[in-house]
Amino acid sequence: LGHRHLAHLHNEPISPQPLRSGFAEALARHGLPDSALRRLQGGVKAWDDSRDAAFDLVHRILDDHRTTAVILDSINGVYGVQRALWEKGLQVPRDLSMVAIGNSNRTEEYFSPPVTTIDWDRSEETRLAFAAIAGSWPTRERHIGLKPTLYRRSSTAIPGQSQ
Repeated sequence: LGHRHLAHLHNEPISPQPLRSGFAEALARHGLPDSALRRLQGGVKAWDDSRDAAFDLVHRILDDHRTTAVILDSINGVYGVQRALWEKGLQVPRDLSMVAIGNSNRTEEYFSPPVTTIDWDRSEETRLAFAAIAGSWPTRERHIGLKPTLYRRSSTAIPGQSQ
């Protein structure tokens, strides 16, 4: 869509390390410098509310008027981002495009607007977990990657344009 000023809002207590290599590869693939992605961590800990973390983190980028898209660690972060935008009279995707990692029982379809997400096949993940502990690992490979799926909904748009 042409976004050049992005932010990753680390709103979950998972380690951001696995995401960093993926972000670096994606930036390079799209010809963007590392500085095109702001990485914001809120110090969220286990059992903290990831909605609050996203709310606090997005406030750190709203005043710069440069960031045009955010990537969230989870669907829960969408609540915080939308609340912060609403308080400032801003809207997704007119003022900020948004993508969340993971799906949540179709919750993402009921936000206004419905949220673009990236997810993986949970059935396959579960099948591989059982294969690993039951001794029926399907290959000689030690690492098996699950292919992600992009669910494009209405929370993304060309910078400066609504859908």
